[in-house]
Amino acid sequence: MQNQQKQIRYQIKILNATIYDFNSILSIEKDLKLPATNFKLFSNLIELDKIFVVKVIPSNQLIGFVELQGDLEETEIITLGIKKNFQNQGYGKQLINFIIKKNYKNIFLEVSLSNLKALNFYKSLGFKKISIRKNYYRSVKKQNDAFILNYKTV
Repeated sequence: MQNQQKQIRYQIKILNATIYDFNSILSIEKDLKLPATNFKLFSNLIELDKIFVVKVIPSNQLIGFVELQGDLEETEIITLGIKKNFQNQGYGKQLINFIIKKNYKNIFLEVSLSNLKALNFYKSLGFKKISIRKNYYRSVKKQNDAFILNYKTV
């Protein structure tokens, strides 16, 4: 018999980020090896209500976030991150659905061709590949193409 990892579903709330969430988001970005958001960009996005966070109730622990750029007609997901021990439990999907319910109509994002987990995640939510950016992601070891994905509400 295989050991099955027990998934615990926490009650959550999705809120606009505040300046006090900056360090928690930086910590998640670092843990997930995502590009770090600088404080100036973070502050600007907060002023525009373009960062949403997922917090566990009642502890108020921040477990994930999404950063957006644009307006209701056309927006880009800059970064989405869920703490590792909370991944694969539907919290990222809840963030995307939250954005859609807030009437963001034409949502774009870029994802590395080598990030199959993210590609499958976005595809499962209805995102479609619309373009490729050659050698978009560069590291010391190699270059990777990026898929540009799009979700349109009807």
